[in-house]
Amino acid sequence: ARASDLLTMTMTMTTTNTTTIRSILLFIFLRPSFWIALIAFLAYWDSQSLFGGNWVYDDAGSVLKNVVVIGKVPFVDVFYRDFWGTTMKEITSHKSFRPLTTMTFRFNYMFNEYIWGSDHALDIGTYKVVNVVLHSVTSLLVTEAAGIVFASSSSSSSTTNTGTTTTTTTTTIIAQLVSSLLFAIHPIHAEVVSNVTSRGEMLMSIFSLMAFLSFATSLRNNNNNNKKPSSWLGIYVVPWFCMACSLFSKEQGATTLITLVFWDFGRQYTSIPHYLTNELWQKRSPAAIAFLRRTIALAVQTLLVVAFRWWLNGETSPDFIEDQNPAGFAADPFTRMFSRSWVYCLYIKDIVWPNALCCDWSGQSIDLIRDASDERIYGVLALWAFTAWILSLWIVPPPQPTSPSTSSSRKDKKKQKKRA
Repeated sequence: ARASDLLTMTMTMTTTNTTTIRSILLFIFLRPSFWIALIAFLAYWDSQSLFGGNWVYDDAGSVLKNVVVIGKVPFVDVFYRDFWGTTMKEITSHKSFRPLTTMTFRFNYMFNEYIWGSDHALDIGTYKVVNVVLHSVTSLLVTEAAGIVFASSSSSSSTTNTGTTTTTTTTTIIAQLVSSLLFAIHPIHAEVVSNVTSRGEMLMSIFSLMAFLSFATSLRNNNNNNKKPSSWLGIYVVPWFCMACSLFSKEQGATTLITLVFWDFGRQYTSIPHYLTNELWQKRSPAAIAFLRRTIALAVQTLLVVAFRWWLNGETSPDFIEDQNPAGFAADPFTRMFSRSWVYCLYIKDIVWPNALCCDWSGQSIDLIRDASDERIYGVLALWAFTAWILSLWIVPPPQPTSPSTSSSRKDKKKQKKRA
């Protein structure tokens, strides 16, 4: 009898485990993000270019000659040296402190050394494979984030009948798939995925997206209530940790929590004056007060991490040279202003028409705008006008719709004036 009971229990546990595994696999395979990540991986998987490529440009400083990566100094030095292996306290330091990115290079080196020996520790193949995997993970997270963004943007639409709800859901899914697929296979990302040094950009993006997913999911699960202890972890702790990791992967990660504030504001309010005067001052709505608290907390968290990062620079400023940023070193204010803005125009152009890509755009790769006869000025002016228009949408309050009662009362007043 005991043997029979034991056999029954074993069979029950086996059946339960099998059912659980099937449920997990079904959940994974039904997620759009899984298929987008797979497409991103296959799009960049080319064995000839991965294992037959060469190191280029900045790879020499970030990997090949980096004393942390190649093991010339103790591993703990990753927390005292910049991205190029120079001690942060030295005057010649670039001050680009990216220890998490450098650590992945070091692990790559150690893996190659353990599997194939020290002579093959700097074989580029595995370094590029890691970049492809990171791009796949980034595409997966972008898909999940896109689902939340498009769902929140369509939540204000009417759902009074089943047809409208179904249409909204279908539109959201299509928008999620199209945007994430475009991100996964866009040619402009070849610059990052194929360039080993650019791994920091993918790590930065991964941690920033994780912060967003934690923040947005916690708000949704707690009905925008950030007073619950259960929501503190997802709204403040996890995003703060991810922001720090993003910053220590690449410096632009410092904007992580700021992007959360922008998204949090845009999903609820139409303009800043509308929020301040109507929601916060007049109505004093709980949602407006909760948003203000979140904004203050995220701002303080950002300032603390950025202050710590600034402190790490020491008493010396970053050591830049003109060849790294010719526009920034231009003596003429006109050249400096327009040349810097033209770089953003090129970003937009590469998104729409990526016909010219490069592993690095420093040096003389982009001609400076030196006088008003340069036709590129019109592109810069168009960019400024577009930016001003976008900002006006948030700064200028939208016109308030006129209710029927208000319009009828105005008509009555006009009639009374005519009779008088």
